[in-house]
Parts: sequence; C-alpha cells; structure tokens
Amino acid sequence: MLAHGEEHLTDGCQKCKLMIMTSSVNHEETYGFFKSNNFFGGNESSFVFFSQSSLPAVDPDGKIIMRSQSEIQLAPNGNGALFDSIKNN
Repeated sequence: MLAHGEEHLTDGCQKCKLMIMTSSVNHEETYGFFKSNNFFGGNESSFVFFSQSSLPAVDPDGKIIMRSQSEIQLAPNGNGALFDSIKNN
C-alpha cells in the first residue's frame, strides 16, 4: 500500500483490502499493533483482521495433547484452512 510513499496514497488506491490472518492467541495483540501504528499510513477500513480456525494439537506420535485433565490443547489450523477462515469470519 505504501510502496510509493504516503504522498501517493489516495482513497482510490486503498479500495484493495489487506487480509491479516491471526489466531485466537494473538488476534487482539496483532490488531492493537496495527492500530497503535496508525495502520502504517493506510486507512483502517482497508484492513481485514480474522482469526484462523483451530484443531486439536497432536504430538509426533499422533496422540492428542491435553491442556488439562479435561481440556484438549488447540493449535491454529494454519494456511490449510485459509478459505474456511475467511468465509467464517
């Protein structure tokens, strides 16, 4: 967006959306970082923040990792679920 510098930044060139995939662990922190940096000179409306889905975490042997006695540890699903995450958010 700012490749040519802020002096060339117009409302017309900001109609393209920048989609930023986060996780439930870092969503608020990531959004806050962009906000505290004034979206790096871009319009806030040009940014779409969305959380990716999660899956049960497994160890190298394929066994489900438990967060506690009664709670499964979840991990971000990554790029494999990109389109589902966009649709659901």
